[in-house]
Amino acid sequence: MNRRSVLGLIGALGAGAGGTLLVQNGGDIDDTISQVQNAGGSTDSNESDPAAEETPSGPANKDFGMFSNGFEAAEWTSEQTLALEISDDHDMDGIGFRYHAKSTIEDDIIVKTAPTYGGTVEFDVLGAIAELDSRPPAGEYQFIGYKGEFGDFLRLAEETVGSVSLQVEPDLALVDASTNSEGRLSVQVENTGNAPAVLIAADVNDSRAEFGSVLPVGRTTVSSTNAPFAKDDCVQRPTELGVSLVTGPKVEATGEFGGVETTKECSIALG
Repeated sequence: MNRRSVLGLIGALGAGAGGTLLVQNGGDIDDTISQVQNAGGSTDSNESDPAAEETPSGPANKDFGMFSNGFEAAEWTSEQTLALEISDDHDMDGIGFRYHAKSTIEDDIIVKTAPTYGGTVEFDVLGAIAELDSRPPAGEYQFIGYKGEFGDFLRLAEETVGSVSLQVEPDLALVDASTNSEGRLSVQVENTGNAPAVLIAADVNDSRAEFGSVLPVGRTTVSSTNAPFAKDDCVQRPTELGVSLVTGPKVEATGEFGGVETTKECSIALG
């Protein structure tokens, strides 16, 4: 702890312990600083706590802390679902998950029944986003707590009883792209954000490659489920690839890559 920090501590303590020490030392600020530092052990500002230097790898998790209306924490699982911890004393009948700019239960990406006595509720956020007609962008999302009637085929929200926010921000870079002899597209994507994303498709030249692949934090290589450069028994692999990823949440990631010469002549069907 440096001199300024100790002075701030003494000022914060006021007439308490810090003020008492200052009086006992006859107003000598240096003696008071020495006693405050010795009471707390070594407090050299250049000495760092090894635990504080650890930077967690992988998706960011969120502890909502106290007074969060029954929401305790959220974390991404190894299956890339979002697990929400609910306290035993919550007052929710249903839970929704939505992009923060939306405002009603009809805008919720997922709505689930709240557990009766607390516990964990898993949200397949990426799977739900992939099915939306309009993909929300990366950014702030919310869990919303509802009072009402909720079941497998019912979601009637009578009132909102609380909400918490978390950042869902995958950060994607398209590292490489190539085609294979079957006419499929392979892409290598680096995700340096705090959350996974789902790769729905990739627009490449005038074609679309379908994926449906999860992109966790880190580097991932995936191949398309279709073969956009194959038709019947003909494969035409482009010599240049202009690729734009279609992801959920929506994140811009594009790239230009060299292709290969087509090695098989395509026959032209005569009518």
